[in-house]
Amino acid sequence: MKTMEATLSPPIRIQKPKLQPLLHAELGEEEIPFYDVEFDLMQGEAHKDAVSFLIPAFKYVALETGHKYQSDQPSWYIDPDTNKQKMAAGDIVIAQPMDVKKMMATELAFVLEVVTIHHKKKEKKDTVRMKRWNEYNEVPEFCLYFPDLSDSRVLQLFHFENGKYQQIESDSDGMICSKIIPDLCFRELPRDKWTSGHKIELWFRKEEIFELGKERLIRKQAEKLQREAEFARQEAEFARWEEQKKREEAEKKAMVLAEKLKALGIDPDSL
Repeated sequence: MKTMEATLSPPIRIQKPKLQPLLHAELGEEEIPFYDVEFDLMQGEAHKDAVSFLIPAFKYVALETGHKYQSDQPSWYIDPDTNKQKMAAGDIVIAQPMDVKKMMATELAFVLEVVTIHHKKKEKKDTVRMKRWNEYNEVPEFCLYFPDLSDSRVLQLFHFENGKYQQIESDSDGMICSKIIPDLCFRELPRDKWTSGHKIELWFRKEEIFELGKERLIRKQAEKLQREAEFARQEAEFARWEEQKKREEAEKKAMVLAEKLKALGIDPDSL
């Protein structure tokens, strides 16, 4: 009796489509990642406290490293479940220089989600879905920060390597250091030092920068405003000089014309 052997076909590998730099329908409220549109949810106090001190520190880091800081702004991702291009927004984002109106996951260097634990679907979105989306889109680093005092978890940092996220462990000094942003490290505070939203130190170039970041950012912004004011003053001065030059040239032409009229026996004042 003749038997038939089943031939197994190799699994079909679906190619991930390339992200397209499409215009976002609308941008988020800059620097206010306090509200989740998907769940119509206002974030808790610990979440608000966390982003309030994280924002100036990460703005400073982005400024110093030539990156662009974004908060709660839409980015294009490929959804790993559907392979379709969709939008998502991270709480804290460090990106390559780009057009924020078309921002894509391929332009992101570092994404941090401040995890909400009082709404289970939102917590799952932060810890599972957003991690998976960033991993599938090969965002170099993804970080989860757990700000609530009732949560024993503190911070998890993942680096994309060999096709998936690998968690970065702390070194002998308790530092968890980024591999994509040089000299950026996190360190867990002793539990008795925790306050609402504040359970970590953020170190940059061997300096603790939560307060330092605020001070330097304010100083840099003041310097920028000063440069802009000086540029405006110089532009106004140049405009006045140009106006004066035009007036002098007009007067000179009028004098030459008057001399020509006089030479013809015509009194210029009689015209």
